[in-house]
Amino acid sequence: MRKIFLFLLVFLSLSGCGLFKKTHKTTTQENPYDIIYSRTIDNMTLAQFDSICVADTLLGELDDWYTSYFVDEETKETIAKHIYIKQNKRFRTIYVFTVYTDEKRYKMTIRTEEDND
Repeated sequence: MRKIFLFLLVFLSLSGCGLFKKTHKTTTQENPYDIIYSRTIDNMTLAQFDSICVADTLLGELDDWYTSYFVDEETKETIAKHIYIKQNKRFRTIYVFTVYTDEKRYKMTIRTEEDND
């Protein structure tokens, strides 16, 4: 009786731990950039933007960033995107700060990638 109970216990623990589960095969695509970190902050405040600039030692004046303007085709809204690229020996970090027309909505995307060049 004790051996049967022990056998059932071992069998249930092996089957519960995934011994008989099928695994999914993943395929990787060839990407020239190895993204290490990527984050988007929606509904950002200017205080959060200032904090990120201080923490990451960025230029806080948007006049020093690369600026481009877009018009949203659906809403006909003008969107300003400010881009800052910070480079060191191994990594490249791209900051994209988006300012919408009403100037009360901000969004920031931060992406760090390995420099393969």
